[in-house]
Amino acid sequence: MEPHHTKTKVLDFKKTDFSKMVFCVNESLSDWRSLKGVQEKWDYLKEALLKATGNCIRLVSKNKKGKKPLWYSAEVAKIVKNKKIAFNNYKKTESEEDRQTYKIRQKEAKQFIRASKAHTEENIALSVKKGDKTFFRYINEKRKVKQGLVRLKTKEGRYVEEDKSLADCVNEYFCSVFAEEKEGKGPQLGGNTKETFTYEFTEEEVLQQLSKVKTSKSIGWIPSGPKLLKELTGVIAKPLTVLFNQSLLPGVVSEDWKLANVVPIYKKGSREESGNYRPVSLTSVVGKLMETMLKERIVERLKTNRLQDQKQHGFTSGRSCQTNLIDFFDWVTKIIDTGGAVDIAYLDFSKAFDTVPHRRLINKLQSLSLDSNIVEWIRQWLSDRQQRVVVNGVYSAQGLVTSGVPQGSVLGPILFNIFISDIAEGINGKVCLFADDTKICNRVDVPGGISQMTNDLGTLKKWSEL
Repeated sequence: MEPHHTKTKVLDFKKTDFSKMVFCVNESLSDWRSLKGVQEKWDYLKEALLKATGNCIRLVSKNKKGKKPLWYSAEVAKIVKNKKIAFNNYKKTESEEDRQTYKIRQKEAKQFIRASKAHTEENIALSVKKGDKTFFRYINEKRKVKQGLVRLKTKEGRYVEEDKSLADCVNEYFCSVFAEEKEGKGPQLGGNTKETFTYEFTEEEVLQQLSKVKTSKSIGWIPSGPKLLKELTGVIAKPLTVLFNQSLLPGVVSEDWKLANVVPIYKKGSREESGNYRPVSLTSVVGKLMETMLKERIVERLKTNRLQDQKQHGFTSGRSCQTNLIDFFDWVTKIIDTGGAVDIAYLDFSKAFDTVPHRRLINKLQSLSLDSNIVEWIRQWLSDRQQRVVVNGVYSAQGLVTSGVPQGSVLGPILFNIFISDIAEGINGKVCLFADDTKICNRVDVPGGISQMTNDLGTLKKWSEL
C-alpha cells in the first residue's frame, strides 16, 4: 500500500508569467483613480490583485510530508544513490569485486554525510548573528520539540482536540485577557504639545519599502503577500502611495488592515493550558508597509525632541539585552566595589502587550507633538480590531480586540514603549527596562535605603493601576 500524504494547494510562483500579471493589474486599475473612499480604493486594488492571481498563477498540489534534513544536499543525494546502486549490484552478483565496490561507496557516503552535517551546523550557528530563525528550528528538531496545538483544556474542564475547537478555545482565552479601561485621560508625557508637523508619503518612499519586503515572511490573510508585492512593485507603487496618503490625511484605516490571524506560540508550562500560549498577529502585508513608514516618522520625532526613554533597551535601535545588562551591572558594581549593598526587584507585567489601554495610549501620543492625523490614524487602527486564531488552517470565530497593541505588528513595539515610558516617574532607585521586563535597584546600606525600595514598588504598583 502506498503511503498516504495530505495534499494542500499552493501558488506556483516558479512558473508564473509576471509580465502578463503586470498587464492584468494595469488593465484592472485603469479607472482606479475615479474611486473616492479609502475602503473603496483598497477593495478595488485587492480585487485587481485577486483577479490577476487567479488568471496568472496556477495552484499546484503539494504533499504534506516530512522534509529532508538541511544537510541533505544534492551532492549527498548523489552519493547515497551511488551507494544504493553499488549495493543492488552486489546483491545481484554476490561477487567479491562488487562487495568491495559497495564497501567503498558506503564509506564514502558516511564520510560525506558527516562532513555535510558539520558544514551545515557551522552555517546554522553563524546565522544566529543575522537574526535567522533556522538555528532555533534546527535545535527544536533535534530535541524533537512538538510544535502546534494538539489538545487543550477548556475553562469548563473539558478537553478538546479538533482544530476548530482548539482555535475557538484559544481565541476565547486571548479575548478574555483584554482590559477594560478606566475613565479619565491618565498622565501625559513631556513634550511640546503646540508644535506639530505634517508630511505626505512619496512614491520613492513606497518603492523603497517595497524593495525591503522579505518574500519569506507570512502572506498574512489576503493574497497580496510579499512575493506578489515584490514582483508587482512597478505597477502598484503609485496606487499604494495615493492610498496611503488618502488613508493618513483623514485618519481612515481599511477594515482589512485591522483584522489579524493569530498564531498561538507556546511559551512554557502545560501545553494543554491556553494561558501558556502567546498570541502573534499575522496582518495584511500592505497594512504593514504603511505601519513601517509611520513608525519611521514617529522614531524621527522622538529623537528630534529627545523624548526616547533612556531606561528602555527593548525594541530600540542600537540597544539590546547586552546594553541593558551593561547599564545594570555598571551601576551595581560601582556600589559593591565601595562596600555597599544593593537590593534588586525583578518584575514582569502579566499580559503586558495585550492589556495596554487604548485611551491612555492615545493621550500619551497626543503629548508627543505628532501630527493630529497620525494620532487619529493610530486611534482608528486600534479601534474595533478583530482577531481570529488559526490552527492547522482552521479559523476560530472572530473576536473583538478591546485593548493592547498587536504582537507581530510593526507599530506594536514602539507604541508599547511609548505607553510604558513614564513608568519610572516618582521612582528614586535605578530602573532598567527591556520591554516590560523591569528591574528596580536601590542601595540599602544607607539610611532610608530599604524604605525607599518599598516606596518605589508602591509607586510602580500605583502606575500599573491607573
